[in-house]
Amino acid sequence: MQIPENSQDPINGNSFRITDLVDIRLLKELCDKFTQITGLTIGLFEYPDLNMLISSGWKDICTKFHRPCPASGINCNASNRKLFEKLSTPGQLVIEKCDNGLNDCATPIFINNKFVAVLITGQLLLEKPDIEFFRKQAQKYDYNEEEYLRALSDVKVIQEKDLMLATSFLGQIAAFISESGFNNLKIKQETRKLEHEIEERTKTEKELRDSEEKYRTILALAPEAFFHGDPVGNFIEVNEASVAITGYSRQELLAMNMKDLFSKTVLDSVPLSYDILNAGQTLTRQRPMIRKNGEEIIIEMSSRLMPDGTYQCFATDITEQLKAKDALNKSESRLRKFFECSQEGLIFHNKGIIIDVNQAYLNMMGLHDESEMVGKDLLDFIAPAFVDTVKEHILNELPDKYEAAHIRKDGRIFPIEVSPQHAEFSDGLRLRIASVTDITERKKAEQLRDVNTRRTLALLKLSEMINAPLNEITNFVLEEVINLTGSKLGYLAFLNENEGILTMHSWSKSAMDECRINNAPREYPLEKTGLWGESVRQRKPVITNDYAAESPLKKGYPEGHVVLKRHLSVPIFDNEHIVAVIGVGNKEDEYYDECIKQLTILGSALWSHIDRQRVMKELLVSREQFRLITENSNDMIIAFDLEVGAITYVSPGSGAYVKWEPEEVYGHSVFEFIHEEEVPLLLKMRSDIYNGLNPELFKHRILMKDGSYSWFETSCQVVRDEGPDKIKIVAVCRDISKIIKTEQLQMEKDLAEAASRAKSEFLANVSHEIRNPLNSIVGMAKTLSRTQLSNDVQDIVDAILTSSDNLLNIINDVLDLSKIEANRIELENKDFNVDGIFNEVRSMFKSVAINKSLHFEIRKDVSVPARLRGDEIRLRQMVINLVGNAVKFTDKGSVNVRVSATPAPDGQTLLTTEVEDTGIGIKKEDIGKLFQSFTQLDSSSTKKFSGTGLGLAIVKSFAEMMGGEISVESEFGSGSRFVLKIPFNVALSEPEKTEIVSEDTTPAECRVLLVEDDALNQLYLKGFLTSKGMIVDSAFNGLQALEKYEINTYDVILMDGQMPQMDGFEATRRIREKEKYSGLHIPIIAITGYAITGDEERFLKVGMDSYITKPFDENRLIAVIRKLTAK
Repeated sequence: MQIPENSQDPINGNSFRITDLVDIRLLKELCDKFTQITGLTIGLFEYPDLNMLISSGWKDICTKFHRPCPASGINCNASNRKLFEKLSTPGQLVIEKCDNGLNDCATPIFINNKFVAVLITGQLLLEKPDIEFFRKQAQKYDYNEEEYLRALSDVKVIQEKDLMLATSFLGQIAAFISESGFNNLKIKQETRKLEHEIEERTKTEKELRDSEEKYRTILALAPEAFFHGDPVGNFIEVNEASVAITGYSRQELLAMNMKDLFSKTVLDSVPLSYDILNAGQTLTRQRPMIRKNGEEIIIEMSSRLMPDGTYQCFATDITEQLKAKDALNKSESRLRKFFECSQEGLIFHNKGIIIDVNQAYLNMMGLHDESEMVGKDLLDFIAPAFVDTVKEHILNELPDKYEAAHIRKDGRIFPIEVSPQHAEFSDGLRLRIASVTDITERKKAEQLRDVNTRRTLALLKLSEMINAPLNEITNFVLEEVINLTGSKLGYLAFLNENEGILTMHSWSKSAMDECRINNAPREYPLEKTGLWGESVRQRKPVITNDYAAESPLKKGYPEGHVVLKRHLSVPIFDNEHIVAVIGVGNKEDEYYDECIKQLTILGSALWSHIDRQRVMKELLVSREQFRLITENSNDMIIAFDLEVGAITYVSPGSGAYVKWEPEEVYGHSVFEFIHEEEVPLLLKMRSDIYNGLNPELFKHRILMKDGSYSWFETSCQVVRDEGPDKIKIVAVCRDISKIIKTEQLQMEKDLAEAASRAKSEFLANVSHEIRNPLNSIVGMAKTLSRTQLSNDVQDIVDAILTSSDNLLNIINDVLDLSKIEANRIELENKDFNVDGIFNEVRSMFKSVAINKSLHFEIRKDVSVPARLRGDEIRLRQMVINLVGNAVKFTDKGSVNVRVSATPAPDGQTLLTTEVEDTGIGIKKEDIGKLFQSFTQLDSSSTKKFSGTGLGLAIVKSFAEMMGGEISVESEFGSGSRFVLKIPFNVALSEPEKTEIVSEDTTPAECRVLLVEDDALNQLYLKGFLTSKGMIVDSAFNGLQALEKYEINTYDVILMDGQMPQMDGFEATRRIREKEKYSGLHIPIIAITGYAITGDEERFLKVGMDSYITKPFDENRLIAVIRKLTAK
């Protein structure tokens, strides 16, 4: 198919430039090599524009002086023009002295008789430079004279012979560029033709690729290296064996020429076969080949010129074989040993009279004793057709390897390859030794390659029969499989697998000519078929090479049927289903696996072709279905022209989304309806399609008729029904506005949660940093309070302790609120004693109430169970908060607490705690603010009561989290009544017997190791514990603690968590590891500023026995020490 002559393609219109045809990068490497070898500069100028494409080796005299200077640069350009004007014919070399005093040499580059470029070498001096001339030159153009003359000294003075050699190289490079460009031009022209053909026959594209892939698969499996080259030796195709034998990758080989594999010496002495072959002729030669790694090997090449002018070559590495032969000639003893043991047939003869043969040779000939050959004429064992060839080699002692044929004892003729050599013996006897190889298998392989080639051509022909009738296609395939297998007849039957019926579709012409059956049935039940149905029943090919032999599988054939001698049937599969049977018969020799392969490949290709025709018919139906689907689709479907975006189709259901009627948008550009921020996405899609890429799914906004925008997700499909230059887009647009809104809300949620987590972590860190110094303050104040103090000083100490308690309560409230907001509160579900909580509350506020002269009472109804199951800690915290508020805001009167219980749903118990006081009360308008975070009813600067305003907010949150509630009744000035109701489960276990540890159970000399990095905390703790009669040793970090643990014995260790060098976690782990071997266990108590949820579990997990937060209760610390040391 011809490309139209009026094509604007520069390749076909001869308006090409050199950069269209030549790889400038590779030419740059070639020019750099020229400079390295000759020491001369080189440049490539595009013609007629004179743009410099390549520059290599140019010296400073031009790059820094002549060309950059406007005045002398004019001389450079003028000299170039004068030099180029003298160039008119290919191969011409012109040497010209430029106006700046240097010599240039140029040669033109023609591609397809078109002058496209100039190759120039310059900055030459043909004699020593005239220094005075160049000095004046420097003065004239205001150069730095010293630097200019130094640059001049770098310019090469070249002798005439060197110049001739260099210009010769220059001419060769120009010729190479011309030849390469011409070859590339032809290749690109052919490529354009092929591309045009491909566009016209796009429906056959897949079949052609499949055929090519099958062809490559066959080549890949070939054991010999395969090279397919064009008429000038450039490789067109290679196989994996060629990659292995050369060491080059497939990509590297396809960029090479056959000559690249051999040295120049080898090519001069033994020309390549494809240069001298006639079409159809095969020539076998041996040559040294250079592998990629520089290794030289000897290969045997069998080359054949194809009718299309290309050549095919099979090559085998015979290096080791030749080395073995060479070693054989060097030693008679080694020769004899090799002779006797060789698996190759070896024969000694003297002018054709057999002197000796080895066992392998006898085996090859079907003989048992060497006497059957020794003393006889070698020609007696040669097939008549090859007698003259063998005689010529014997008489002329020709060294070349050749082929002939032997006659076995049983009369069978088989092909051989003979490799003759001379053998010189110490007694002066000079004999001929020949290695004889049975090449039957190789000949079969050659025949197989020929068969595979013919099969590939048949597949290509089949792929062109796009619109041919079914009978024409099946008849063609049957004739091809008959020819490829050497059969006399063939047939094709289709299978209805569900009904088990074989329908005979086609017989080959030769079978029909021989068949004498009238009105033969076309349909055969599978169970009634004989051997020809076995391939279906066995689901594999079935070979019968002796059809006359008895077989239980045969059911005979009717009178008049073609007489079968041999038979091969092969099932054709469509995925896992058998769809047809293809068979051949009456081959002259036996059927074998390769015959199965030919039938399988062509049969499968036939079915693919039939199936493709079926698909095409179904495609017509599917198009009609597509029309119905688009018209009734819930998605919006539009079609538009890719170049200008003109809308040509809108599905009827689109109005439900955009409110535009189809006739309102027809002819308008799709760009008018896309949000301006997403227009680049549409432009990118158009660019991708023009560049051969598939359009990607993208999200964008579409203009609604009311002026608003909605989000859509669009997938596009390219349609070229009106020709390759007319591209349409079919777009399916799905409304994703709700999804986008959901994603935005999720993003906002994630950001809010991240901020909450950051706040919680910050507060936890602040809590830790406050608790450590606060512990020192509380500790020192308590230490002072145990000394003899004046009343004034004692008041100060009491104030410090009170303020510290308030600060600790604030910290705990802030942390609790933070955890509540972050939803990080984890409620416990454990059995607890109700009396224990309210007894603790009574003890906590009794002294405060007495000091304020308040009547303080806690009454518990008999209805309250002794034990409940739930979160004891949160209940205690809520009750303490309510009672603490009541005591704080009541100056006179009473604070009464009543605890009762009533049944609740699901078998639970509703625990009600009422806290009633006669305090200041709450205004009605302020009751609504009572449970808000950070809210105080009196926020003035003169307020009487302090606090953060978090307590009741925390109580309310805890109550709701536990499934309960809190309410309030109050009269301003008369008091308040708070009612807390929380449901609890009944306790699952009996109360544990509390082990009573009296004060005198602590050893009088309890040895304590205190590990604390804060000096004040350490001072306080050491003094406090010492005052309790304990012996205290201290360490500032985990490393020091481990050192003291190794050399001392302690009853208990008090361990801080965060410390320099080694923290308390690592120190505890190491102590517990050591205890595995000692069998001891020393109690370790964590005393830490870490007080958030989960911290206690962290400390206990590493092996600590108890956990106390700072600032700690001294009585609790002593109680824990007593408990652990008492064990």
